[in-house]
Amino acid sequence: MNLQTAPKRFDGIASNYVTSEVHRSSASMSYVQAFFAGRTDLRVVDLACGAGHFGFSLAPHAAQLSFCDPSPAMLRAVQARADEAGRAIVAAEGAAEAMPFDDSSFDLVLSRLAPHHFVDLDGAAQEIARVLAPGGHCVIVDLEGMFDGSVDALNHQLEVLHDPTQGRSYTQIEW
Repeated sequence: MNLQTAPKRFDGIASNYVTSEVHRSSASMSYVQAFFAGRTDLRVVDLACGAGHFGFSLAPHAAQLSFCDPSPAMLRAVQARADEAGRAIVAAEGAAEAMPFDDSSFDLVLSRLAPHHFVDLDGAAQEIARVLAPGGHCVIVDLEGMFDGSVDALNHQLEVLHDPTQGRSYTQIEW
């Protein structure tokens, strides 16, 4: 897979993500919302945002809300949702490994159900660190790789059958 494969695939299915129950809500989103309860000053970016569900779930806590995705269709879906809600956002096309933001731009970097598509985990981690302000937070919610190599290989084969743009489900140690 290369940096062009996933955007092409997701451009064709962006509208599905807007209504996807799996992407719309989860216990992990509720946990992050509770963690930032009382905050309204956060500069937030939802990285590899898809339809932007994770970012929008933090909107009450955000003074600035940004979304970054390599798929133009996903970003159009995010912008349409923001327009409907009357919410000003920044929607920027870019990959996790090369985000189009200044250093220390965000207090909170979010990415949910997307990092298994990152082409270069080290590059993405460096970019996240670059755009994250000192004292900021990063929240990654994703598929988890298995420590047993044969189980991990089988899991990967199944994920690729489901989604050919699957890169890798990383273990806790790899993260």
